[in-house]
Amino acid sequence: MTYNLAAIRELLAAAFADEELRTFCFDHYRAVYEQFAAGQGKGARVLALVEHADRRGLLNDLLARIKAANPYQYAQFERRIESGAGDARPDAAVSNPEALAQKAIVFISYSHVDEAWKDRLLTHLGVLQSQGLLELWDDRRIAAGEDWYAAIQAAMRRASVAVLLISADFLTSKFILGEEVPRLLARRDAEGVRVIPLIVRPCAWQTVPWLRRLQARPKDGKPLSAGNEHQIDADLAALAAELYELLQRG
Repeated sequence: MTYNLAAIRELLAAAFADEELRTFCFDHYRAVYEQFAAGQGKGARVLALVEHADRRGLLNDLLARIKAANPYQYAQFERRIESGAGDARPDAAVSNPEALAQKAIVFISYSHVDEAWKDRLLTHLGVLQSQGLLELWDDRRIAAGEDWYAAIQAAMRRASVAVLLISADFLTSKFILGEEVPRLLARRDAEGVRVIPLIVRPCAWQTVPWLRRLQARPKDGKPLSAGNEHQIDADLAALAAELYELLQRG
């Protein structure tokens, strides 16, 4: 079978955080890691590993190991991987593996009651996504038949930014407070993941200890719903611009 090597590189970068990829290379492909990838950035490790597997006829082995480690991400790329080299997308992320490795994953945490607000946020952040600067993830990306819990956990592991759409429904959701918030805050403390509360509707968010210590948006924690249509768009555009500056600083 002829594989799409660009898609395999993209899969590797998406499936593993930097430290996870280092461990994966060392555990399974120690020789290539020590010869080509030790001390290199994530993009260099991605290139070295895929080139080594291609030269040695080990692509099937590599793909099987990636699938075992992260079946959710593998499923997202499977069709492209098996489409052949001619199907590679001519975008910057594919042609520049180092840029791909650095693409931010933005995880959107929200109550489904606030789905309209989530969609408005996605529209504004989509300006950055269309430039290849970030990848947006929310639970509506989970395909029919997928293990939804595993998909959410995988997305949170990959995220470098999380935007929390704060409302009374968010703050009374057992799943959000019991599963999403603790994991995101743990990654914030341990790895520096940026967690941004976005106040969408009035609620007593200042009474929540973990939340009141985070800098909220819009400015001064004024709910999005308090503004007119122009102000709402201005606040969401300001958040998109802030994320852009954050990503530019690396």
